[in-house]
Amino acid sequence: MKRFQQRTLEHVSRQIWCKEAKPCPGWWDHLNCWPHAVVGEVVSQPCPSFLHATGRVFRNCTESGWTDLYPPHEIACDYGFNESLPLEVSLL
Repeated sequence: MKRFQQRTLEHVSRQIWCKEAKPCPGWWDHLNCWPHAVVGEVVSQPCPSFLHATGRVFRNCTESGWTDLYPPHEIACDYGFNESLPLEVSLL
C-alpha cells in the first residue's frame, strides 16, 4: 500500500498543473489516485485492490474543485471500513 501511495504521489507531482485549464489537481485520497481533470469531467477509479472488489467510485470536477466521492467506498466496494482487513493487508 505504501509503495502504491508513493508511486501515485510521484506520478501526480510529475504532472504539470495549469490552474486555468485544470481546476481539479491530481491527488491521493488515501485509497485512490485521482488524475488532473477539467470542469465537467467525471473521473472514476476502481475499488482499491486490497478490498478484492470490482466496483468503481466517482468524482466530478466542478469550478469549485472535486466533488465528494460517490458512491462511498462502503457501497461501491461492498465493504464496511469497520470490518477487518483481509489477512494480506493486515500483515503489511
